[in-house]
Amino acid sequence: MPNELRIEEGRSLAAPADFASILYEGQPVAPEGRNSQKFEPFTWRCVVEALDSTIAHLRAPLPPQAERYAQQMRQKLNEPEPSDLAPVERDRRANMRAYAATRAAGIQEVAALLAANPTPDALIERLEQEAADEWRAQAANHLQSCRSSLDQEDLDSPITAEDWEATRQQLTAHDTEIWALAWGHSEGSGLPVTIERRKLSVIEPLGSILSATSVAVATRYYFDPGKRGLIPADMLATLEAGWRRLYENRPHRMGGYHDGLQSDAQPGPAEMLLLMQFATDDPMQWLWGDCGAVYCFIRPGDLEDRTWDRAEFHLECH
Repeated sequence: MPNELRIEEGRSLAAPADFASILYEGQPVAPEGRNSQKFEPFTWRCVVEALDSTIAHLRAPLPPQAERYAQQMRQKLNEPEPSDLAPVERDRRANMRAYAATRAAGIQEVAALLAANPTPDALIERLEQEAADEWRAQAANHLQSCRSSLDQEDLDSPITAEDWEATRQQLTAHDTEIWALAWGHSEGSGLPVTIERRKLSVIEPLGSILSATSVAVATRYYFDPGKRGLIPADMLATLEAGWRRLYENRPHRMGGYHDGLQSDAQPGPAEMLLLMQFATDDPMQWLWGDCGAVYCFIRPGDLEDRTWDRAEFHLECH
Protein backbone atom coordinates (compact mmCIF):
# COMPACT_ATOMS: atom_id res chain seq x y z
CA MET A 1 0.00 0.00 0.00
CA PRO A 2 1.46 3.39 -0.99
CA ASN A 3 2.80 5.53 1.84
CA GLU A 4 1.45 8.90 0.71
CA LEU A 5 0.89 12.12 2.61
CA ARG A 6 -2.42 13.90 2.71
CA ILE A 7 -3.36 17.14 4.42
CA GLU A 8 -6.31 17.29 6.83
CA GLU A 9 -7.06 20.27 9.08
CA GLY A 10 -3.56 21.61 8.53
CA ARG A 11 -1.79 18.37 9.46
CA SER A 12 0.20 15.95 7.30
CA LEU A 13 -1.15 12.42 7.66
CA ALA A 14 0.41 9.28 6.21
CA ALA A 15 -2.06 6.50 7.05
CA PRO A 16 -5.30 6.30 5.00
CA ALA A 17 -8.44 7.19 6.90
CA ASP A 18 -9.80 4.27 8.96
CA PHE A 19 -6.70 2.26 8.11
CA ALA A 20 -7.67 -0.68 10.36
CA SER A 21 -10.76 -1.41 8.22
CA ILE A 22 -8.45 -1.64 5.18
CA LEU A 23 -5.88 -3.83 6.91
CA TYR A 24 -8.55 -6.16 8.30
CA GLU A 25 -11.16 -5.94 5.57
CA GLY A 26 -14.29 -7.88 6.42
CA GLN A 27 -13.32 -8.43 10.06
CA PRO A 28 -14.73 -6.56 13.07
CA VAL A 29 -12.63 -3.74 14.48
CA ALA A 30 -13.37 -2.24 17.90
CA PRO A 31 -14.09 1.50 17.98
CA GLU A 32 -11.51 4.00 19.20
CA GLY A 33 -11.00 4.10 22.96
CA ARG A 34 -10.00 1.57 25.56
CA ASN A 35 -12.24 -1.43 26.17
CA SER A 36 -14.03 -1.12 29.52
CA GLN A 37 -15.55 -4.61 29.41
CA LYS A 38 -14.81 -6.77 32.45
CA PHE A 39 -13.86 -10.41 31.99
CA GLU A 40 -14.29 -13.28 34.42
CA PRO A 41 -11.42 -15.77 34.99
CA PHE A 42 -11.59 -18.72 32.62
CA THR A 43 -8.65 -20.82 33.88
CA TRP A 44 -7.11 -21.28 37.30
CA ARG A 45 -4.03 -19.40 36.09
CA CYS A 46 -6.14 -16.23 35.85
CA VAL A 47 -7.14 -16.62 39.51
CA VAL A 48 -3.64 -17.47 40.76
CA GLU A 49 -1.95 -14.56 38.99
CA ALA A 50 -4.63 -12.15 40.21
CA LEU A 51 -4.18 -13.44 43.77
CA ASP A 52 -0.41 -12.94 43.53
CA SER A 53 -0.91 -9.32 42.45
CA THR A 54 -3.52 -8.68 45.15
CA ILE A 55 -1.31 -10.15 47.90
CA ALA A 56 1.53 -7.88 46.79
CA HIS A 57 -0.87 -4.91 46.83
CA LEU A 58 -2.10 -5.66 50.36
CA ARG A 59 1.43 -6.12 51.69
CA ALA A 60 2.76 -2.94 50.11
CA PRO A 61 2.97 0.10 52.43
CA LEU A 62 0.14 2.57 52.11
CA PRO A 63 1.10 5.75 50.25
CA PRO A 64 2.31 8.63 52.47
CA GLN A 65 -0.77 10.70 51.74
CA ALA A 66 -3.00 8.04 53.37
CA GLU A 67 -1.44 8.66 56.80
CA ARG A 68 -1.39 12.40 56.13
CA TYR A 69 -5.13 12.42 55.44
CA ALA A 70 -5.77 10.32 58.54
CA GLN A 71 -3.78 12.79 60.67
CA GLN A 72 -5.65 15.75 59.17
CA MET A 73 -8.98 14.10 60.01
CA ARG A 74 -7.88 13.45 63.60
CA GLN A 75 -6.94 17.12 63.96
CA LYS A 76 -10.20 18.23 62.38
CA LEU A 77 -12.15 16.08 64.80
CA ASN A 78 -10.78 18.11 67.71
CA GLU A 79 -11.68 21.47 66.15
CA PRO A 80 -14.92 23.13 67.32
CA GLU A 81 -17.53 23.92 64.70
CA PRO A 82 -17.04 27.50 63.52
CA SER A 83 -19.52 30.02 64.88
CA ASP A 84 -19.37 32.14 61.74
CA LEU A 85 -20.52 29.58 59.19
CA ALA A 86 -21.95 31.06 56.03
CA PRO A 87 -25.76 30.68 55.78
CA VAL A 88 -25.47 28.31 52.85
CA GLU A 89 -23.07 26.06 54.77
CA ARG A 90 -25.25 26.17 57.89
CA ASP A 91 -28.27 25.19 55.80
CA ARG A 92 -26.32 22.43 54.14
CA ARG A 93 -25.32 20.95 57.50
CA ALA A 94 -28.88 21.19 58.72
CA ASN A 95 -30.03 19.33 55.61
CA MET A 96 -27.42 16.66 56.23
CA ARG A 97 -28.69 16.19 59.78
CA ALA A 98 -32.27 15.98 58.51
CA TYR A 99 -31.25 13.38 55.95
CA ALA A 100 -29.38 11.47 58.63
CA ALA A 101 -32.54 11.37 60.72
CA THR A 102 -34.07 9.09 58.08
CA ARG A 103 -31.31 6.58 58.60
CA ALA A 104 -32.40 5.42 62.03
CA ALA A 105 -30.40 2.22 62.16
CA GLY A 106 -27.21 3.96 61.16
CA ILE A 107 -27.81 6.77 63.61
CA GLN A 108 -28.33 4.34 66.45
CA GLU A 109 -25.02 2.66 65.67
CA VAL A 110 -23.20 6.01 65.51
CA ALA A 111 -24.97 7.20 68.69
CA ALA A 112 -23.86 4.08 70.55
CA LEU A 113 -20.31 4.54 69.31
CA LEU A 114 -20.23 8.19 70.39
CA ALA A 115 -21.84 7.41 73.75
CA ALA A 116 -19.16 4.83 74.47
CA ASN A 117 -16.43 7.21 73.28
CA PRO A 118 -17.64 10.72 74.23
CA THR A 119 -14.42 12.66 73.58
CA PRO A 120 -12.43 13.04 70.34
CA ASP A 121 -9.40 11.36 71.91
CA ALA A 122 -11.47 8.40 73.09
CA LEU A 123 -13.09 8.10 69.68
CA ILE A 124 -9.73 8.19 67.87
CA GLU A 125 -8.36 5.51 70.21
CA ARG A 126 -11.43 3.35 69.52
CA LEU A 127 -11.10 3.78 65.74
CA GLU A 128 -7.41 2.94 65.80
CA GLN A 129 -8.28 -0.41 67.36
CA GLU A 130 -9.94 -1.26 64.03
CA ALA A 131 -7.16 0.11 61.85
CA ALA A 132 -7.22 -1.13 58.28
CA ASP A 133 -3.46 -1.80 58.32
CA GLU A 134 -3.86 -4.83 60.57
CA TRP A 135 -6.70 -6.15 58.40
CA ARG A 136 -4.57 -5.75 55.25
CA ALA A 137 -1.84 -7.94 56.74
CA GLN A 138 -4.35 -10.57 57.86
CA ALA A 139 -6.13 -10.46 54.49
CA ALA A 140 -2.82 -10.96 52.66
CA ASN A 141 -2.11 -14.04 54.79
CA HIS A 142 -5.64 -15.33 54.12
CA LEU A 143 -5.19 -14.90 50.36
CA GLN A 144 -1.79 -16.58 50.53
CA SER A 145 -3.42 -19.58 52.18
CA CYS A 146 -6.09 -19.68 49.45
CA ARG A 147 -3.39 -19.29 46.84
CA SER A 148 -1.39 -22.21 48.24
CA SER A 149 -4.46 -24.46 48.12
CA LEU A 150 -4.66 -23.90 44.36
CA ASP A 151 -1.18 -25.29 43.72
CA GLN A 152 -2.72 -28.71 43.29
CA GLU A 153 -4.83 -27.50 40.37
CA ASP A 154 -3.77 -27.70 36.73
CA LEU A 155 -3.48 -23.94 36.24
CA ASP A 156 -4.12 -24.19 32.51
CA SER A 157 -7.40 -26.04 32.92
CA PRO A 158 -10.82 -24.35 32.58
CA ILE A 159 -12.52 -23.03 35.69
CA THR A 160 -16.28 -23.51 35.87
CA ALA A 161 -18.70 -20.85 37.08
CA GLU A 162 -19.47 -23.05 40.08
CA ASP A 163 -15.80 -23.45 40.99
CA TRP A 164 -15.19 -19.71 40.68
CA GLU A 165 -18.20 -18.90 42.87
CA ALA A 166 -16.98 -21.36 45.51
CA THR A 167 -13.54 -19.74 45.38
CA ARG A 168 -15.10 -16.29 45.74
CA GLN A 169 -16.95 -17.42 48.84
CA GLN A 170 -13.71 -18.75 50.30
CA LEU A 171 -11.93 -15.47 49.56
CA THR A 172 -14.65 -13.32 51.17
CA ALA A 173 -14.49 -15.26 54.44
CA HIS A 174 -12.10 -12.62 55.77
CA ASP A 175 -14.28 -9.62 54.85
CA THR A 176 -15.21 -7.33 57.72
CA GLU A 177 -16.53 -3.87 58.57
CA ILE A 178 -14.86 -1.18 60.66
CA TRP A 179 -15.59 2.32 61.89
CA ALA A 180 -13.42 4.93 60.20
CA LEU A 181 -13.06 8.68 59.88
CA ALA A 182 -13.93 10.15 56.50
CA TRP A 183 -14.17 13.54 54.91
CA GLY A 184 -17.66 15.01 54.68
CA HIS A 185 -18.87 17.40 52.00
CA SER A 186 -18.74 21.16 52.24
CA GLU A 187 -19.24 24.14 49.99
CA GLY A 188 -17.34 26.36 52.40
CA SER A 189 -13.68 26.40 53.33
CA GLY A 190 -12.27 23.16 54.68
CA LEU A 191 -13.92 19.76 54.92
CA PRO A 192 -15.87 18.45 57.93
CA VAL A 193 -14.97 15.06 59.37
CA THR A 194 -17.60 12.36 59.66
CA ILE A 195 -17.70 8.74 60.84
CA GLU A 196 -18.68 5.93 58.53
CA ARG A 197 -19.03 2.20 58.58
CA ARG A 198 -16.51 0.94 56.03
CA LYS A 199 -16.43 -2.51 54.50
CA LEU A 200 -13.04 -4.11 54.01
CA SER A 201 -13.10 -6.78 51.33
CA VAL A 202 -10.43 -8.60 49.38
CA ILE A 203 -12.83 -8.79 46.44
CA GLU A 204 -12.50 -5.04 45.78
CA PRO A 205 -8.74 -5.01 45.06
CA LEU A 206 -8.93 -8.48 43.53
CA GLY A 207 -11.80 -7.48 41.24
CA SER A 208 -9.89 -4.49 39.87
CA ILE A 209 -6.96 -6.78 39.02
CA LEU A 210 -8.79 -9.93 37.89
CA SER A 211 -10.13 -8.69 34.55
CA ALA A 212 -6.77 -7.27 33.46
CA THR A 213 -5.06 -10.48 34.55
CA SER A 214 -7.54 -12.57 32.56
CA VAL A 215 -6.81 -10.48 29.47
CA ALA A 216 -3.06 -10.88 30.01
CA VAL A 217 -3.42 -14.66 30.31
CA ALA A 218 -5.65 -14.77 27.23
CA THR A 219 -3.06 -12.79 25.28
CA ARG A 220 -0.35 -15.34 26.13
CA TYR A 221 -2.67 -18.23 25.29
CA TYR A 222 -3.49 -16.62 21.95
CA PHE A 223 0.09 -17.03 20.76
CA ASP A 224 0.24 -20.65 21.98
CA PRO A 225 -1.61 -22.95 19.55
CA GLY A 226 -1.99 -25.56 22.26
CA LYS A 227 -3.78 -23.17 24.63
CA ARG A 228 -5.70 -20.79 22.37
CA GLY A 229 -8.73 -23.08 22.58
CA LEU A 230 -8.98 -22.32 26.32
CA ILE A 231 -10.08 -18.72 25.61
CA PRO A 232 -13.91 -18.45 25.67
CA ALA A 233 -15.27 -17.71 22.19
CA ASP A 234 -17.04 -14.46 23.15
CA MET A 235 -13.94 -13.18 24.96
CA LEU A 236 -11.74 -14.12 22.00
CA ALA A 237 -13.99 -12.25 19.56
CA THR A 238 -13.94 -9.12 21.76
CA LEU A 239 -10.17 -9.22 22.21
CA GLU A 240 -9.43 -9.78 18.52
CA ALA A 241 -11.63 -6.84 17.52
CA GLY A 242 -9.78 -4.69 20.05
CA TRP A 243 -6.36 -5.87 18.89
CA ARG A 244 -7.18 -4.88 15.31
CA ARG A 245 -7.86 -1.31 16.39
CA LEU A 246 -5.22 1.32 15.64
CA TYR A 247 -4.91 4.01 18.27
CA GLU A 248 -5.58 7.30 16.49
CA ASN A 249 -5.19 5.44 13.18
CA ARG A 250 -1.47 4.92 13.82
CA PRO A 251 0.14 1.63 12.61
CA HIS A 252 3.62 0.20 13.04
CA ARG A 253 5.91 1.14 10.14
CA MET A 254 9.24 0.34 8.56
CA GLY A 255 10.41 3.26 6.41
CA GLY A 256 8.27 5.81 4.62
CA TYR A 257 6.54 8.77 6.24
CA HIS A 258 5.89 8.69 9.97
CA ASP A 259 2.50 9.20 11.64
CA GLY A 260 3.37 11.89 14.16
CA LEU A 261 1.59 13.19 17.22
CA GLN A 262 3.72 16.24 17.93
CA SER A 263 5.40 16.47 14.54
CA ASP A 264 4.36 16.24 10.91
CA ALA A 265 6.08 14.35 8.12
CA GLN A 266 7.25 16.62 5.32
CA PRO A 267 7.18 15.68 1.60
CA GLY A 268 10.37 15.63 -0.41
CA PRO A 269 14.00 15.06 0.64
CA ALA A 270 14.46 14.98 4.41
CA GLU A 271 17.39 15.34 6.76
CA MET A 272 16.15 12.38 8.79
CA LEU A 273 14.59 9.16 7.44
CA LEU A 274 12.20 6.89 9.32
CA LEU A 275 13.64 3.47 10.10
CA MET A 276 10.91 2.13 12.38
CA GLN A 277 7.69 3.35 13.96
CA PHE A 278 6.32 1.51 16.99
CA ALA A 279 2.76 2.50 17.87
CA THR A 280 0.78 1.76 21.03
CA ASP A 281 -0.27 -1.88 20.73
CA ASP A 282 -2.41 -3.77 23.26
CA PRO A 283 -1.48 -7.39 22.44
CA MET A 284 2.20 -6.42 22.42
CA GLN A 285 1.60 -4.60 25.73
CA TRP A 286 3.23 -1.47 24.31
CA LEU A 287 1.94 1.79 25.74
CA TRP A 288 4.14 4.76 24.88
CA GLY A 289 3.24 7.58 27.25
CA ASP A 290 -0.47 8.22 26.78
CA CYS A 291 -1.16 6.06 23.70
CA GLY A 292 1.74 7.59 21.77
CA ALA A 293 4.45 6.14 19.54
CA VAL A 294 8.22 5.70 19.35
CA TYR A 295 10.06 6.63 16.17
CA CYS A 296 13.55 5.63 15.07
CA PHE A 297 15.13 8.12 12.63
CA ILE A 298 18.48 8.08 10.86
CA ARG A 299 20.34 10.45 8.52
CA PRO A 300 20.64 9.30 4.89
CA GLY A 301 24.45 9.16 5.06
CA ASP A 302 24.39 7.09 8.25
CA LEU A 303 21.88 4.73 6.64
CA GLU A 304 24.11 4.31 3.60
CA ASP A 305 27.14 3.66 5.84
CA ARG A 306 25.05 1.42 8.14
CA THR A 307 26.20 3.29 11.21
CA TRP A 308 23.14 2.23 13.22
CA ASP A 309 24.51 3.62 16.47
CA ARG A 310 23.86 7.12 15.10
CA ALA A 311 20.12 6.48 14.81
CA GLU A 312 17.85 8.56 17.06
CA PHE A 313 14.78 7.48 19.00
CA HIS A 314 11.96 9.99 19.54
CA LEU A 315 8.93 9.54 21.79
CA GLU A 316 5.74 11.47 21.03
CA CYS A 317 2.60 11.22 23.12
CA HIS A 318 -0.23 13.33 24.47
